[in-house]
Amino acid sequence: MKHAVSIDIGGTRVKWGVVSETGAAAQKGSEDTQARSGPRGVAEQIAAIVKRARGNFDIAGVGVGCPGLIDPTRTIDLFSPNLYNPDGTSWRNVPLAALIQEALGDPSLEVMLENDVNAMTLGEYMYGAGRGVTDMIGMTIGTGIGGGVVLNGKLYRGAGGMAGEIGHMTVEPKGRLCGCGNFGCLEAMAGKNGIIARTLEALADDPRPSLLDEHIDALKAMDDRCPEIIEDAARKGDALAANIFAETGRYIGIALASLANFLNPQAVVIGGGIANAGNILFPHIEREIRLRAFRECAEGMRILPAQHGNDAGMLGAAALILNPEAAG
Repeated sequence: MKHAVSIDIGGTRVKWGVVSETGAAAQKGSEDTQARSGPRGVAEQIAAIVKRARGNFDIAGVGVGCPGLIDPTRTIDLFSPNLYNPDGTSWRNVPLAALIQEALGDPSLEVMLENDVNAMTLGEYMYGAGRGVTDMIGMTIGTGIGGGVVLNGKLYRGAGGMAGEIGHMTVEPKGRLCGCGNFGCLEAMAGKNGIIARTLEALADDPRPSLLDEHIDALKAMDDRCPEIIEDAARKGDALAANIFAETGRYIGIALASLANFLNPQAVVIGGGIANAGNILFPHIEREIRLRAFRECAEGMRILPAQHGNDAGMLGAAALILNPEAAG
């Protein structure tokens, strides 16, 4: 049975696995990303992982999920804002596949790159919650909000490889400033920082006591734990915290209702840390979709939690090599 070495590069951790055609991980692990060692340093890190992981497996190639924009050949990292050159600038136009092959000393071993959320989408489509459908949307909700699209059984990238930027759909025309420069993007309203900012505003406007009052310093510091803190307060019956998640679900539902009408997918698979809120969040998403989308589109689109969590991107990276037809 053929295997692929799969790599999921994050700003802080590199996850890796040796994955079979069935999506089973024979080995897997993670280590700190050498994010500030530059592209060559990261390529050498990946090559070292591949050399350790190959063992006695029949390796068909190396699939790599990267944060940011990937060129249509899937060999060049066009822009990764969370990976850095030694001078502190972000990666641009990095021939990462070639650098990995050079570090491996094996130019014949295929190396393919993919945007990390596209890889997550492909992993859930092939091996997770999306199995059995032909048209689906993948979505991650965390610090940022990303998306991927599978149409007619193939990952859809668009003309320039940038399809799926769900997080930059406008859901509130006069909303918060987004990092992309637009106002009211889904990411600005329902990503981690947007959730925290809306919580702080609500606490300032509402004089009633809240369980979140004791966490005001963490909220002001935009601590990564804040979404979990707000979720916990909502589960304990805090009305303000519950309303924050209801509003978050509304914003996500607005975006997905438009996509339901436009693409008519069979499923939306949602992952990422904030999606772990589960029944505090998902019913509000579904309610907003039913309010806004055509009934037939809304009823035909299931909203599903991702099955593979942080491993989905790793599995999707392997699918680039092992299932090229679905990878597109």
